[in-house]
Amino acid sequence: RYELAGMVITDASPAVVIDAACGSGWGTAWLGEVTGAVQVVGLDIDEEALVEARANFSAPNLSFRQSDLSARDGANGVPPADWIVSLETIEHIQPDKIPDFLYNLRQMARIGGKLILSTPNRELFSPYQGIEGNPWNQYHTREFVPEELVDTLHDNGWQVANLFGQRFVHRNVYLGLATLWYPIRYVGQRRGLPPSHRMPMMPINGLNIISAATTSGEVRETDLGGARNAIYLTAICKQAKG
Repeated sequence: RYELAGMVITDASPAVVIDAACGSGWGTAWLGEVTGAVQVVGLDIDEEALVEARANFSAPNLSFRQSDLSARDGANGVPPADWIVSLETIEHIQPDKIPDFLYNLRQMARIGGKLILSTPNRELFSPYQGIEGNPWNQYHTREFVPEELVDTLHDNGWQVANLFGQRFVHRNVYLGLATLWYPIRYVGQRRGLPPSHRMPMMPINGLNIISAATTSGEVRETDLGGARNAIYLTAICKQAKG
C-alpha cells in the first residue's frame, strides 16, 4: 500500500507529504526517498515510536512530530500538504473521534490536496465480528466494509476518486472456512485463554496463511460486484465540494 502511495504521489511532484500515523517511520522514510517531495512529515501520537523513527531515519526532507489526530486541534502547526497518506490508522481511532480525525486530515490538506487512506475490509478481516461483536484485532475499534468506508469519508469532507484492494479472495469460500474453523476459537475463549493464545488465534492465522498463499499482494482497483473481494481497502480521495 505504501508502494501504491509512492507511485501515485511521485507522478504529482508534491512539495509536502504527510504520513499520518507514521509509527516507527519506515514508511515515511520510504515516501521521502521515492516521491521527490521537498518535505515529508511523519505524525504519530506515540512519542516512543517517534524516538525510534528519529533514531533510524534521517534525511534533509524528513521530519517527525507528535500529534493526536483524534483531537479536534490535532492539525495545529502542521504544514499544509499536497498529499496525506494514512495507512491502517482509521480502524484504531475511537468511533466517536473518527469525524475529528478526518476533519484534521482535511485541515492539513492545502486546497486541492489529496488523501490516500487504507484500512481492512471488516467482512473478511474480522469474519467473527458478527458473533463476537468486536473486531478480532484487539487494537481495532471500528472496521469498515467498502460502502461504509466510502460513505464515512464523503460525510466528513472526502470524496473517493478511486477504491483499490489487496489480497482478493473468493468471499463465500473464505467466509465458509471462517465459519468451519470458528469453533476452535470459541472453545479457546470459553477456556479463558488470552486473545493472543495460539488456540483462539488458530482460525485467524489459518485464514492469513491461505490468503497469503493463494492471492497476490498487488494492489489494484476493486470491482465491488466481482466474484473476489479484497481483504484490504485503499481509497484515493479528493476534497469534497461544499
